[in-house]
Amino acid sequence: MKVLYFNAKAGSNYNGTYRVPDFILNTIANKSPDIVILTEVIPIFREGDSYKFLKDNYTIHYSLYKQKEKNAVLIAVNKNYKIIDISYEVPGFSDDDKSPDYLNIHVNTNGTIYNIIGFRMITDEYNYDEERRLFDIFCKNTELNMENEVTLLIGDFNNAKHYGRLSQSFDDVEDLYWTQNWDRIKKRYYGERKKRLQYNYNLHIIKDLLSDKGLTLIENEADYSFVDRFGNQIHDDHFFISKLMSEKVSISFFDSDASLDHRYFEAIIED
Repeated sequence: MKVLYFNAKAGSNYNGTYRVPDFILNTIANKSPDIVILTEVIPIFREGDSYKFLKDNYTIHYSLYKQKEKNAVLIAVNKNYKIIDISYEVPGFSDDDKSPDYLNIHVNTNGTIYNIIGFRMITDEYNYDEERRLFDIFCKNTELNMENEVTLLIGDFNNAKHYGRLSQSFDDVEDLYWTQNWDRIKKRYYGERKKRLQYNYNLHIIKDLLSDKGLTLIENEADYSFVDRFGNQIHDDHFFISKLMSEKVSISFFDSDASLDHRYFEAIIED
């Protein structure tokens, strides 16, 4: 199975149209993946050969569209795959919560059932304490370790810069998150609020929490997906898979064109 993931940036009003950039459609047509996942997408496409390839070869599904935030998750599934079930919401969130963008599709291919989840954490003025609360609700109420299924959790976790090596646990690097260089942090962080920034929600915590749920991060130290305003190479977009399948996955990150501000990745899962 070949999986292709993009942060589409369509919600940023690319070219004043909110449409999915042609770069994404052309790459999909060239690479012919089995599964496509887009975050920050709005269901507007320019008609043309590349979009025709997507429509002709995939069943296309969107998460619940939040008009205010102008973002959704798209999952496109090869028409040869049998879709078993689709879920659009995670239970446990209140109406007032800025719940993550979320779409969950179960597919059957050659007798293997894949539990595919497209995910994007909503940023709340970079309130990482709030993002941790929302992520805990997600982990508690989402089936991530189903028997006889392979789970793929893919998307933009908006976790900002990480400290230490990816192979380390949060316990190993906890002190690094307390001793960040605050001189380069945006001016809107003040006083005690600074000290807790990223401490409760960061890549190491995400990785550890999902490991407890039976998922492994497939990523290398060089696999950054975003460059922030200070030139930091940020690991924001991730691919997690059921631990028993982690040795059967390879992942590659690629540069995008100027229409996107995130790099994209391709993951290949061996039969």
